[in-house]
Formats: sequence, C-alpha cells, structure tokens
Amino acid sequence: MADKAQLHELLAALGDLDARSSKAQKEGIETFSKRVNHFLGSHKVLRSFREEDKNLEESAEQHQALTTTVGAKLRYIEKPVAAWSDAFLQKEATNQTAKADLVVDGKVLATGLPAPFYLGLEKELKQIRSLFESIPTLQPGIQWVEDKTTTAADNSKGVWRVAHPVRKLKTKQTVAHKILVPATDHHPAQIEKWTEQEPVGEFIEEVFSGMVTPAEKSRLLNNVTKLITAAKRARMRANKAEVVKLAIGKALFEYMHSAEDTD
Repeated sequence: MADKAQLHELLAALGDLDARSSKAQKEGIETFSKRVNHFLGSHKVLRSFREEDKNLEESAEQHQALTTTVGAKLRYIEKPVAAWSDAFLQKEATNQTAKADLVVDGKVLATGLPAPFYLGLEKELKQIRSLFESIPTLQPGIQWVEDKTTTAADNSKGVWRVAHPVRKLKTKQTVAHKILVPATDHHPAQIEKWTEQEPVGEFIEEVFSGMVTPAEKSRLLNNVTKLITAAKRARMRANKAEVVKLAIGKALFEYMHSAEDTD
C-alpha cells in the first residue's frame, strides 16, 4: 500500500499545479481569440461542366485540415484546471484538521492551533522582531540607576536616571583691572583692563531616560526569535497531517457542459 500523502507534500505541489492551470487557460484564451483558423477546415473541388475540362479538376482541388475543435481544446485545458481544483480543495480541507501545539522551551503556550495560523504568526513575529531591533538603549559609559519615583508621561514605569548628576558652574562676566603706572601731576595712570568669568552659582542637571538596557533589548530579541522558531516547527508538525482526499474538478466541468436548463 502506498504511503498516504502529507499536507506539506501537497503544498509543495500546489504551486506547480496552479502554474499549469493558469498556463493552460492563458493558452486557451490565446487560441480562441487569435487562432480561430484552428477550428476551421475546408475541402474545395472543381466540377467541370465539359468533358474536355476534366483535367482541370485535380489541379484545382484545395484542402485545409481541421486542426482541432473547441471541445477538444476545452478538454485539454480542463485536465490541469481540475487537477489544481482538487489539490486546492484537499489543501483547504486538510487545513481544517492540520493542527499543532505551540511549544517554547518545553512549555506549551497554546494547543491545537491550525497550520494556516502559523504562517500569519511567523510574519507578525518577524515584524515585531524588526520593531525590537529598533529599540534605543541606555548610553554606555554612564552609570544608570532605576528611578522608582519618576514615571514617563504616560505613567508607565521603566525610568532610569544617572547615578551622578552633571554639575556645571554658572558664571558672569566681570571687568578686572590693574594699575601699571600710577598717575602723576602730568600723566594719568596707565591701567590694564580685562574680563573675567566669575562663578556665581552651580547648575545641577539630573538626566532621566525611558530607554532600556542593552541586556533587556537582547532578552526581548532572544524571546521573539524563540517564538518564531517555535511557530515554524509547529507549522511543520501540523503540515504532516494526512491529506484529505476530495475531488471537485470533474463535477465542476460536468456541470459546465450539462445541457440542463437550471434557471
């Protein structure tokens, strides 16, 4: 007894069956619309009225063979279309029974999820991984401590602050001078002037950040990658389901060719 086909085998063949069906239909449209002469044949002969013209009959005979018929062309097209229809039906029917558990690190997150769901899940998880890859992280080289007294604008937690506030002097510009030559009765004093920055205070800046640590980002990326791998494995397990053998193609074309008036 031959082994029963599994869903992954059917999925692998479905693309080729679809291509053959489309190609056959495209060729049919091309033939029906642009090669109408394929469905025409003729046999032309000359019948002479006079006996002395009988020798002209043979040379005047013309024959054009009929290449095919619409019915024959349709039967040619119907075979690959029916094959695809049956395969597609079997895929959809089998997908209703093709299920597997989502297991990560030995823990079952969900049971009996259908195979088609895993395709969508993989796509979504990959998008989430791209999102996680863009997450900004705390600037290295600075000591950050978690600040539990401050929240972000949306009241979420996860706020950090620098362990040592940044201190900068506040200064103002003043003019200093020095007498180089004292004044006399005949000459004014020679004075040198210059400007100086005089400290008048101190700025104390505390920096806060709502970013995550590099370790936290790595953890997020690692977990979503595990989920992607788990979804792929679950889909592979689900696709080992035995194909549900159903057929619809023949019935479809039998109805198309039926002579019954169903209106």
